[in-house]
Amino acid sequence: MKYYTSFPIKYRPNTFEDIIGQKNIIQSIKNYIKNKKLPHTILFYGQKGVGKTTLARILSKKINYKIHNYEFNILELDAASYNSVENIRNIIDQAKYSPPFGYKIYIIDEVHMLSTSAFNAFLKILEEPPIHVYFILITTEKNKIPETILSRCIIYKFKKISIEEIQFFLKKISIKENIKYDEESLFMIAKNSYGSIRDALYLFDKISSLSNGKIYKKITMEEIGIIDEYYLYKLMNYIIKKDIFKSFILLDYILKKNVFDIENFINELSIYIKNMIFIKNPISYKFFLKKKKIKIKNLYKKQEKYVSLSYLQKALDICGNTILNLNINNNKRLILEITINKLILLN
Repeated sequence: MKYYTSFPIKYRPNTFEDIIGQKNIIQSIKNYIKNKKLPHTILFYGQKGVGKTTLARILSKKINYKIHNYEFNILELDAASYNSVENIRNIIDQAKYSPPFGYKIYIIDEVHMLSTSAFNAFLKILEEPPIHVYFILITTEKNKIPETILSRCIIYKFKKISIEEIQFFLKKISIKENIKYDEESLFMIAKNSYGSIRDALYLFDKISSLSNGKIYKKITMEEIGIIDEYYLYKLMNYIIKKDIFKSFILLDYILKKNVFDIENFINELSIYIKNMIFIKNPISYKFFLKKKKIKIKNLYKKQEKYVSLSYLQKALDICGNTILNLNINNNKRLILEITINKLILLN
């Protein structure tokens, strides 16, 4: 069987230019390198999947680019399992000795997992790092790192990757991999990756495998757990008309037809009601619904005339309470049906 490389690995950036969405950080680091003033202790922080560890690896190679076997100068550690004071003392002892060529570089991932005593032991070498050593610290929780450590670092915050940037990147991969796609599916994948390029690639890889090298709406919606807005429109119509029987019949049909859980359904219903609130104001209508198709926009516009802003706000509050109740109740279907009934009585 031919060895398969998943998209997150295959399309992992290898150069500064390959990294998506962190232009200012890349430019700043390039300037430091150009002026030969790169700080010896750098902290990268931000959510998962935005390029922190990848950039640390690329930077490490760049620092040692003249060295043939540069990988022997780079030590990558996970602080979640390498967090004791003894571990840090070992690093300090190793860091004292200069390598034959180039620089020693320590990449410490999830550095916030270090123990208090480990941080205390680490502080001294961060204050006065050897000239031949660079530390690149990485974390998703900067707030858990002591201020004494932070004050010794040049800090870079990695932002979420925008939906547009992820969608454009997935489009390039689709073309390169000869994968058929539609724009709406790529948008859904990008949106539901919540700013993580890695999560987007895993989802893209999974959906393309499920559909035999194609990315299309039905499979994408089922895999992500998104319900077609037209069903939500029909359900809200029955709720507005206070038709509990048709509401429950449609709800049963939707839950049987689609492959997603109750939590996803109530989340999608909440988003639908939220969009109806936005459509009440011309400014928010233009801003929040600009990516909706004309047909869907017209459905929203047609429906919102029959409900007040006060009703929609209360309905959104009911859905919010339902989301909380779902976590403490095993009969989630019943909770959802009670919610639909409350929305009908509210109108």
